[in-house]
Amino acid sequence: MKRNFSFGQKLGAGFAVSLAVTALITGISLWALRAVVMTHDRLSFDHLKDLVTVEKLRALGQQKVSISRGFLLTRDRLFLEDDKLAELEFQSLLKQLRSGARTAEDTLLLGRIEQAEKLHQQALNYTINMRKRHAGVARISRVFQGEVMQRFDDFERRLDAYARYKEKELDKARALSSRAASRAMALIILIGIVALVSAGWMAQRLTTKLTRRHREMQDQVRSRDELIAVVSHDLKNPLTEILMAATVLF
Repeated sequence: MKRNFSFGQKLGAGFAVSLAVTALITGISLWALRAVVMTHDRLSFDHLKDLVTVEKLRALGQQKVSISRGFLLTRDRLFLEDDKLAELEFQSLLKQLRSGARTAEDTLLLGRIEQAEKLHQQALNYTINMRKRHAGVARISRVFQGEVMQRFDDFERRLDAYARYKEKELDKARALSSRAASRAMALIILIGIVALVSAGWMAQRLTTKLTRRHREMQDQVRSRDELIAVVSHDLKNPLTEILMAATVLF
């Protein structure tokens, strides 16, 4: 059985739909903006953190070179303890980078850094052992400036390659965030257009309904007035005759 809704019910339903569409637009807008912000923050933060770690590794490499120079000049074993601590910190940072590696290229570049640092450390250990054996200062200096610094330069080149890779990944993450923001805005605009069209359609329907009801009420009022006029005219003559008869009798 078909149910007929009253005009008030239809009007209320129209406003309810309008409110629902508005709430939908608000919800999707907030969700889209939240997703974009979270994606941008997560990816950017990870890549920036890796770039900071790269600079820490560079600083530790330079520190190890300075520590080795100190030992070669003084033969103070405290420098060797500092070198061990620097190496432990270096390996800890490198482990952090490896745990966050996302791609094969990421892993490959980190492997090259690790290999370059291993060769650099071996060169440092060689010069340290030469100093322990009381090798000539001139010979140690030649080995240090040649072998050690050459290995250190190679280590820095590996770090630079990894840093460039991370900068490219950071740019990609920002580009992805921009595209996600554009898609979100396009979706919001589309829903807004749908909402406007729906609101216009409902307004047109409501206006048509109101106009029809107004005309119907005008017709009913006109019919009522015509009926009252006819009845009044029909009752007017009999009542006049009765009044005249009553006047004659009394």
